[in-house]
Amino acid sequence: MMRGGVADKLGNDYEAHWTLIEALRVLQGLADEIRVEAFNEDATGFEFRVTTGDQSSWHQCKRRRVSGSWTLGALSSEGVLSAFARKLADRAECVFVSADPAGAFKGLADKARLVASPKDFRDALSKTEQLAVQELENVWPADSENTFAWLRRCRIETVSEHSLLREATSICRLMFVAEPEIAIERLIAFLDRQLTRTITTEAFRAAIDSLDLGWKAYLDETLDEKLRNATDEYLASILPPVAGGVIATPDIETAVELAVGEDTSLVVIGGGAGGGKSIALSKIVAAARGRGWPTLALRIDRFLSAQTVGEIGRISLGRDENPVGVLGNRHGRRPTLFVIDQLDAVSEASGRSGRIRDLLFRMISDSHFYPNMRVVVACRSYDIGHDGRLKQLADSPFTRTVELKPLNWGTAVEPVLTRLGVDTKRFSEHERHLLSVPIHLRVFAELLSLGENVAGELSGSRLFDNLVEVRAREFREAGIQWTPQSALGSMAQSMSNNQELTAPEGVLSPFPGAVDALASAGLITAVAGKLQFAHESFFDHVFSSQFVASGKSVVELLKTDEQRLFRRTQVRQIFSRLRDQGNRRQYLRNLREVLESPDVRFLVKDAVAYWLRRVEEPTEAELNIVTGWYSRGHPLEMVAKTALLDTNWTPLLLRTGTIATWIERGGEEKTVALWLLRRCSSEHAKLIEPFLRHWWGGDEGRAVELIAWFSGLYPNGSIGPLEDLYREVIDSCPLDKLHPDKFDNAVSLGSWVHTDRALGARVFGYWLARWMAAFPDRHPFGEWSSAENAYWVKELVEHEPEALLDAILPSFVEALTREARLLDTGVIDYPTIRVPLSEHDSPSVWTLIRAFERLARENPDRAAQLLDVLPSRSKPALLIHLKAIAANGEALGRRLLDLVDNPNLFDIGQSGGEWTAFAYAARSAFPHMSAPERQLIERRVLKHQPEQDWLVWCIRRRKAGDPPVSEPDDYIRHLLSTCGETQRAILQTIGSQLLSSKALARLAELDRKFPSRNLPEAYGIRGGMVESPISMARARKMSDRSWLNAFAKYQDDERHIYLKNSVIGGARQLSSVLQACVKTDPPRFVALLERMPETANPTYAEGILTGLCESGEDGELAVRAIIATRRWPQHRFGRTISWTLEKHPSAARNESVLKTVLHDAEFGDASDTTVTTTSSSKDKPPSVQELLWNGGGDFESSGLNNDRGAAYRALANILWDDAEILSSVTDLVDRRIEAEPLTSVRMMMLHTIHSVAKHDLERGLRFLERLAERDPRALRSHAGQHMLGWATYNSAFDSQKVIDLSLASQDPGQRALGLLMESGLAISDDARDIAFRRSFAEDPMRRQVAAYRAAGNVTSDRVGDRAMAWLEGFFDDENEEVRREAAHLNWDEVLDGNSDRTALVLRHIQSRSFEENSDNLFRALEERVDRFPEITFATVRRVLDLMDGWKDNQNQGHWSTMHHLSGVLVELYRAVDGDSDRERELLDLFDRFLARENNDIRDKIGAYERH
Repeated sequence: MMRGGVADKLGNDYEAHWTLIEALRVLQGLADEIRVEAFNEDATGFEFRVTTGDQSSWHQCKRRRVSGSWTLGALSSEGVLSAFARKLADRAECVFVSADPAGAFKGLADKARLVASPKDFRDALSKTEQLAVQELENVWPADSENTFAWLRRCRIETVSEHSLLREATSICRLMFVAEPEIAIERLIAFLDRQLTRTITTEAFRAAIDSLDLGWKAYLDETLDEKLRNATDEYLASILPPVAGGVIATPDIETAVELAVGEDTSLVVIGGGAGGGKSIALSKIVAAARGRGWPTLALRIDRFLSAQTVGEIGRISLGRDENPVGVLGNRHGRRPTLFVIDQLDAVSEASGRSGRIRDLLFRMISDSHFYPNMRVVVACRSYDIGHDGRLKQLADSPFTRTVELKPLNWGTAVEPVLTRLGVDTKRFSEHERHLLSVPIHLRVFAELLSLGENVAGELSGSRLFDNLVEVRAREFREAGIQWTPQSALGSMAQSMSNNQELTAPEGVLSPFPGAVDALASAGLITAVAGKLQFAHESFFDHVFSSQFVASGKSVVELLKTDEQRLFRRTQVRQIFSRLRDQGNRRQYLRNLREVLESPDVRFLVKDAVAYWLRRVEEPTEAELNIVTGWYSRGHPLEMVAKTALLDTNWTPLLLRTGTIATWIERGGEEKTVALWLLRRCSSEHAKLIEPFLRHWWGGDEGRAVELIAWFSGLYPNGSIGPLEDLYREVIDSCPLDKLHPDKFDNAVSLGSWVHTDRALGARVFGYWLARWMAAFPDRHPFGEWSSAENAYWVKELVEHEPEALLDAILPSFVEALTREARLLDTGVIDYPTIRVPLSEHDSPSVWTLIRAFERLARENPDRAAQLLDVLPSRSKPALLIHLKAIAANGEALGRRLLDLVDNPNLFDIGQSGGEWTAFAYAARSAFPHMSAPERQLIERRVLKHQPEQDWLVWCIRRRKAGDPPVSEPDDYIRHLLSTCGETQRAILQTIGSQLLSSKALARLAELDRKFPSRNLPEAYGIRGGMVESPISMARARKMSDRSWLNAFAKYQDDERHIYLKNSVIGGARQLSSVLQACVKTDPPRFVALLERMPETANPTYAEGILTGLCESGEDGELAVRAIIATRRWPQHRFGRTISWTLEKHPSAARNESVLKTVLHDAEFGDASDTTVTTTSSSKDKPPSVQELLWNGGGDFESSGLNNDRGAAYRALANILWDDAEILSSVTDLVDRRIEAEPLTSVRMMMLHTIHSVAKHDLERGLRFLERLAERDPRALRSHAGQHMLGWATYNSAFDSQKVIDLSLASQDPGQRALGLLMESGLAISDDARDIAFRRSFAEDPMRRQVAAYRAAGNVTSDRVGDRAMAWLEGFFDDENEEVRREAAHLNWDEVLDGNSDRTALVLRHIQSRSFEENSDNLFRALEERVDRFPEITFATVRRVLDLMDGWKDNQNQGHWSTMHHLSGVLVELYRAVDGDSDRERELLDLFDRFLARENNDIRDKIGAYERH
């Protein structure tokens, strides 16, 4: 590698930095040695060797490739693959590193490591990958097994030079005291001095001291104790185990297994507040320590004021170093564990997204430099879902995320309570839910262990109060003079005043020894002078208790300070305590005061209303307070809706007649009432059913309403008596609501089946029975289910076959009876209930078959009962019987005896396969039958001779002078040759083991007649992709002689061969395979083309030429191929030759080839309609972009795909690189500009004109002017617009002439092109600008195009100011299209640009253009709230002003705005932290938002709330 030294190769920095990174792995002990320039180890082609144990890795670095990527061909030509082969043969590993990708090689290596065997590898390859493997095997002397093994030992790294330097810098920063830049320089110099020498870990470490870099952590043995102490301090900060034991749940065990498992470097643990994250983390730490792993665990919320990672290290470990580096450097070769808890304290939602947040993610990122380090982080589930960086971290493929669910009562909670001697049956559902939260279970268990009897209904407040009472008693017994209530109250008051969850230790100074006493009691934690409650929920319990005891009003509390989001949880907890304590008067007074006070923010009222929504057993007194506000337009209407519209309130609303009143009033109140009843249909079915039955009263109109109500039901459980009501309502459904031809319109199964499959099946049956009763002469079993219902019916077949059959079988039997009657009376000529020809045919019968098959296996007795209901007279019913028997011959096989005399027994299904249903049923049944029973069935089989019966019929027809075919003798001989074929198929399918001697003798006779013939198959419906007659796999192995034979054999495409699962084509399909093969070895196939006989189909010649076009070969090969195609003069290769020359322009240096393409450009075939597409009609007028590009469309595609157009494209590429042909090309263009009749060809001619302009600008511009005058429409092509984009500003080009031609057109798109040119000149010229703007008033299109031009130039340094001036006038233009163009600029670029465009953004926000389409700007602001808070404020204010109007139009143009508005508000709240005036304004916006029906913001606000 480094013949001039490491530094000399730095090409040089790239190779040196990669070498350094690998050398640092040796220094860390992650590898044993490195040798740079291992000259005597056959190291040609490699920079260095790294050895770990007995495995060596050889590294090759190639910084860049000129073409930008490393193909397998390029790797081969550079000698990389051959060098790899030498080392791979010695069982070494090989690594290729480059800043440019080696996609094909990397893809193969990665895939090889993912699968287990060479066969799996081959099976997993795509067609492109198969070709790549073949190309690789042409270089590597290896068979398929060795290729697989070698690829598994290859590693391909694509890494930029910047990334390498960044990684080297990061590692050096973690390991050394010296600045990273100095360390890198000295280490590279050291490696330079060690060229050709082997550097071991020990030697490298010994040399470090001489380099004066200074170790970080590595040699400090005191760190082991410091790591233990820091982790012990963390463990002490989390609550102790429950009842002396650690709860084990599947989620927690999964988290532990992942954290200490083999292949996981990062685990993210999420869960609700108090949801068990601490339990999981404590178990993970214990598991790691049990394995002897050095471990460091930290709470990030202890370091919120830290400004550097070194500061975190100093506080936690006493070293001013990154904690990751301390742990990793000290124990780099051993598995280590780094735990970071409380990430939610620095999430985006926390409002603390400053320096500490960056430090957190830096530590996580730095851990990647220590491969043996496992990292576990924990935070609330909410933060994982709503913090962008946390979500990205959790979603990374290198991360495993575990979501801790609430504790399972039976497996996790009940065992703990039983161990404590508690009768678990005593708890209500509410209490079970409460104790399934680990923090509550822990407190409850601790109280029991202390001998406390917790009386009354359990609640979080009551549990905490009891715990504090116990601690108070303990304190008194210990002689402590102060109470924990008073000390904790002081802490809570401080936190409330500051509205944050930490307090300085000084707040406890009036309470001697309080910090230690309260911490020992498990009530608080204290670190670095900061106090926190042991669990954040303790704060709300303490504060609410203290506040209620004070007798103050809640409004008074809220008026003392700004009502931030922090207050929402506080107020909820106060009301919860007031309600629980039973002081009814004080509670109701405070409730009314808070909700009605004009001094209380709506965001607080919303929190109270949402809490009220969830209270247990709401009272009439609470209802009386709220119902008065539930009226349209009332300021507290949203408060009333939030509180009342929940399942908890439904019984009270029904009992008091409130819902009846709402329904009676109609309108929105009725809609809401029915919605609420629907929402709680499962929970309160027994209350809702009598109410709805009474309301219905048999009224037909209300029956329709009830049907609609049930149709919108998405029950989350049993609906009890409501099901009977629904059935009765269905039975009374008016006839005019049912469609005689579309049963499926009556019911949507999805809403039922997805929650309760059995109920869904019954509902399906109710509607089916009603439909059958409504239309006594019809049935729906022909084509009965829509795509949506078909999915849900399939769900029922797979999971509830019995319920489905119970529901539909009676109607199906009746349908068969009706159809038989209609056939007998001649009303219909053929049955509509048919035997299915495929899985997609006759879906009703197929559904029954699949349901019976599954039920036969799962519950054969019930299947038998249902089969008894189904007569077997019709073919579909008989098929169902046979399929059920085949599914379970042991239980149902003897039923075949009852079917043996059925005349249709062997005549069911597709042509050629009518025997199969019986044969498979018999095969399943025979092992479970007696010999006499089997012989009865055999006799029926031996009598079945369909070929002979058909032969007799044909002979009779022939004798009667009416033969069935044109060549009866040949046909009769054919029939004779097939006699017995079906009988043989049946006997073979049944199997020889159980056949009688007579049947065996017959089978032997037939086997002699058909010694190698396959069993007959059903013809069915054949189709599919037309495949090549020779597969790609076979084609790759074919010799030239084999190819020539194939060309002779497959001369045309006249006859396709239809197989069971495919269709085999001819020459055209084989040519496609040939084309792919050409790319792997172009010289070979060009030589084959030259040998190909002229009698061969020219499609093969075109295939070779096309394959060559797609290869990377030189022009000489293309010349040979093009000349070879001239042996088929009757076949036009024009466009294929041109496409080849476009890719290989050097081939045109051959004079005859150039003449060919010049000739094709002038005389080749062409049509403006070679390609035609259909475009859907649009409701709104087209944009400027659409007007401009729609002019090309099919014309451009046609030009590219016809001979003349493709020739001009080729000439453009040829001329671009070869000025010597300029004269020939310009002569052609000069002749053809006016003479060429087709627009499609002139569009391609513009490519050639563009190349002419490269060599002769003046002539190129003259050609452009002439073409514009001849066919202005051609200028709307991509090439035309590209040329005009620069030619317009060239003084040698008569742009005004082209503008005038375009403006004179009646075609809107052509006129738009002229206006685009005119606007381009005007925006860059003062005088033209004035004239251009004068013409705005009477010309909307001119303004629309000007808006388009300005929107694309507003970020320009040269004309951006003028573009901005234009746009400001267009935002409120009277024309909607103009406004839309003005608003459709790239707001990301505007906001990120160099120029301050704040005025433009604010002008847009206040304009009609924003009123009509806010999404573009709002999306841009979403990611930039912290940078543009003023603009975001203005935007949100405007949105809140407009949103009511937008809703009336279904938020069209504003969907994204409305969807993300709540998130932007929360982002703003974080961005204005510390700015009281801005915060107040933002809280006003929260109030306005919450006062509307946009409560999704509650989910976002939840990040600021405690649970």
